[in-house]
Amino acid sequence: MRKYELNRKAYKDVKKMDHGQMSLFCEDLYKRGYEAGKQEVLTLSDEEITQAILQVKGIGEKTAAQIVARFGVGTLDILEKSPERLLEIRGITEDRLQDIKTSYRESRMLRDIMALLAPFRLTPKTAQKIYEHFGPACLDILRKSPFELCLMPGFGFRRVDAIVQKTESRPHDPMRITGALHCALTEAKGNGGHLYLEKEELYREALRLLNERAPLPAMRVREGEVDKALEEMILVLPPIYSGFK
Repeated sequence: MRKYELNRKAYKDVKKMDHGQMSLFCEDLYKRGYEAGKQEVLTLSDEEITQAILQVKGIGEKTAAQIVARFGVGTLDILEKSPERLLEIRGITEDRLQDIKTSYRESRMLRDIMALLAPFRLTPKTAQKIYEHFGPACLDILRKSPFELCLMPGFGFRRVDAIVQKTESRPHDPMRITGALHCALTEAKGNGGHLYLEKEELYREALRLLNERAPLPAMRVREGEVDKALEEMILVLPPIYSGFK
């Protein structure tokens, strides 16, 4: 598809447009870009498609070559929307097809996790750990509250909070408060070797973590919110956190 070029004449025409004409112009420009993008996807080489499907468990080099030879540029669409058509390939049985479908769903899930959490610059290995931790519902869980990540090793409250607060303000998210409590307990155990924390000390440290960057009074978390989160935590705390008073 021919690329649109904004030459001198076109530029002058654009400057003369009213609101309605400009809206139509932008809509047409968007459509051209969309169609051009689709065309680029359709021109993936057989080698690129083969390399993509080789990441799916149950598809080896020989099978991948057969799949691409049969479905061509439609291979990825088949995997996404009509995987049962892979039974047309010699050597793919019903059982093997189930393995392929499961693996493809997982690989798609990992790509979606990495896209959702792009600001964290995840590696595929970390995305896999997140998937294993939260299970098939992980995308829904993390969309609802990215602060769920605070409970995973390698993230921690400070890292998650700094990134989330840049993209969306959720100062009173219950999972944010829970993450701060976990952080306070973990740091007390790791830094001071404490086997328990006084309730007042735990509150004080959690509130410090939650409010140290709050620019407005309305964004500050109150002690009552921490108290409610702590009550809910008591029901699910692991043994290492059981020693606070």
